[in-house]
Amino acid sequence: RRYGGTAPRVTALPRGADAARGGGVVGEYAYAQDGAATLIIRSRARVANACDAPLDVQIAGPDFGPVSLNAIPPGAARDLPLNVLRDAPDASAVCVRGADGRWRPAARLSELRDAASTAGDDPSMKKRRRLDRGDEAPLRFFLDAAGRAATVVVGPPRRLTSSLAARARVATAIRWPRSRDDYAATYEVGPGGCAGVHEVDARFWCLRVDGFEGQSDWVDAGPALSDRADGGPREAQFVVKTNDGRALHVTLKRSGGDVACPTLRLDCRFIVDDRTGLDLAARARGEAAPARGVGGKIMVDASPHTALSLEAGPARSRPVVPADAHGAAVAIVDPGGGGKAFEVALALEGRTLIVAPALCAAHAAPALSDFEFLVRSAFGQKDEDRAVFGNDAVPVFRSAVEVAVVRNGADPSKASWAKLPATPLGQVAPGVRFHAGDRQAEVWVVSAGPAGRRLELRERSSHRVPESAPPASERPA
Repeated sequence: RRYGGTAPRVTALPRGADAARGGGVVGEYAYAQDGAATLIIRSRARVANACDAPLDVQIAGPDFGPVSLNAIPPGAARDLPLNVLRDAPDASAVCVRGADGRWRPAARLSELRDAASTAGDDPSMKKRRRLDRGDEAPLRFFLDAAGRAATVVVGPPRRLTSSLAARARVATAIRWPRSRDDYAATYEVGPGGCAGVHEVDARFWCLRVDGFEGQSDWVDAGPALSDRADGGPREAQFVVKTNDGRALHVTLKRSGGDVACPTLRLDCRFIVDDRTGLDLAARARGEAAPARGVGGKIMVDASPHTALSLEAGPARSRPVVPADAHGAAVAIVDPGGGGKAFEVALALEGRTLIVAPALCAAHAAPALSDFEFLVRSAFGQKDEDRAVFGNDAVPVFRSAVEVAVVRNGADPSKASWAKLPATPLGQVAPGVRFHAGDRQAEVWVVSAGPAGRRLELRERSSHRVPESAPPASERPA
């Protein structure tokens, strides 16, 4: 309670004569929501695993050890035992085993003790610095003393990530490959995943992407892999194709990211994020076949300024330019189905086009559980009636709708329908009021973002004005 909030509060707890040698311990205070504090006692020397595989660690030195620790999972850190820090001589080292099976010294205990004794006090120790260990091709080591504890960070020379919507597989070679015998290492990374790249010298890369039958040509990825910048773009270009001739351009880009491990990211030109549940496909202008998605994400070889059409079975939309259609509603019409249309809302975020239902409706009034919340097209078609139960949002593919509130089991044709007013983007519409027995209910547009609107039925007596609500002068009396 003294410090407020829920962020951990860290302080150093010296251990008398052992503090100078072992680095002491550190106490981390974590506060719960009710203000209760938990004190966690930890060693001031730790090992963090920034690799994508478990890391074996041991402490060894002249006339000491080796003392093995439990394997450290990826992305985790482990404290070094206090008795080992106290008894091990300064010449001992924290050793780790890489993917090649060799043990390598990551940091000397003398470095850890010096860093732990000044952690949090010496400004020069608050930056992560690299530990030069000579032969360390598969791994790199850094000493992080930004907090109260000194941490040895062990990671791969490079980290490969992907923003693609499908799994990507990369084959590498040190020299231009003439057969599979020339391959060096292979990496696999899923959507949003990560993989460690240990073979920095394997500069020739070849790419495969799920859903595309053809692999790319071999490409020199040296500009993205090398630590030396020659002034040119630090990237590499790949092209994968399907059997029907559809191509996808993929770029391997390097970003500084964490100094301990530069990041290589696989990007495509454009992604359509389908949140409608209609299993949409996207066709860029000039493409013979539409692109279909994986998990709602459609990779399109286009740009925000390329005309796209959206397809749901035989129904399709007019061509739209994403850069000009931000916040617009687009109809996907089936020309052979009697003109049946689905209206969707579009929102452009960077190189991603979000496609969502034009409207979502939710029954957010538990006290009115004996009443139904009905939504239909403003044109009054009977087959457009949608009953909404519970707080789960129900998609409605119409931007102009009428709403009604009736008792459970009542005839919807006798309901009193009200048309919702037009709602500018980013604003909240005034409520439409209904009488539900002896109580009053209101339907509010509680969200009017570019990716569709959200309607909620709320009881007026317990109604709370949502965020971004209009001024009191503009609300219904």
